[in-house]
Amino acid sequence: MEYFVSLCLTDLGETNRHPPDSLYNSPLVVAFLAYEAVKLVGHPKKAIKNSFSSALKSFLNPTKQGSSNIYERMQDSLCSFISQVAVSLYKVQGESLGYTQNGISGVFERLYGNEKNPYIREIFKLYVKQFETPPASILYKYLSI
Repeated sequence: MEYFVSLCLTDLGETNRHPPDSLYNSPLVVAFLAYEAVKLVGHPKKAIKNSFSSALKSFLNPTKQGSSNIYERMQDSLCSFISQVAVSLYKVQGESLGYTQNGISGVFERLYGNEKNPYIREIFKLYVKQFETPPASILYKYLSI
């Protein structure tokens, strides 16, 4: 369920639609919700757990071709596993977009700078500060390439 919520919020963030009143008409709130949902879904432990669960379900409930062929069943199961592991890449992408890197402001800083609602600016003042300096893991990934 968390995955579907993150997809809906991410889709809202990627389109040119105006955020609804329930989100204070703020792209910053949309980005925050999408990032936090993807952070939960993309956590490595959660991704591995979902991968094994999906692979097991796929193996126990085979497709028409997989019901008579064990090779097809194992291939379906492996594809289910890999697709769920790929979801964890959303977290990496969210971090690379959110944090300021190489002197380029991240998404959250830019959205905060463009925010006009004083209530939202006050709420997100401390939240946005964490994105000014990327965590060591992000720096290490980019410096080691």
